[in-house]
Amino acid sequence: GSGVFQGSKRQYASFIRTINTRIAQYGLNIDEHQIEDTGQYITFLDIKFCFDHDGNLQTDLHVKETDARSYLYFGSHHPNHVFSSIVYSQCLRLRRIIND
Repeated sequence: GSGVFQGSKRQYASFIRTINTRIAQYGLNIDEHQIEDTGQYITFLDIKFCFDHDGNLQTDLHVKETDARSYLYFGSHHPNHVFSSIVYSQCLRLRRIIND
């Protein structure tokens, strides 16, 4: 999950320790967390997201350096609707991920 914590990094560390103390009885533990300043993007799968100074969630597309973006060879013998479907679905994906 993600969220906005208004306080210092020391206060956040104390908050995580308190939460871990309370959820330990259920066998749960928060062992991974990443603290970023407002406006700094964090990557999760193919989405980069951050909270702006107004507290609004901002999202953008994350593309790995190794991504070749080769979905289907154009010279293959697939029906034409398959190619147009790939273009449509990728545009829809971008529209859903990018909010600005």
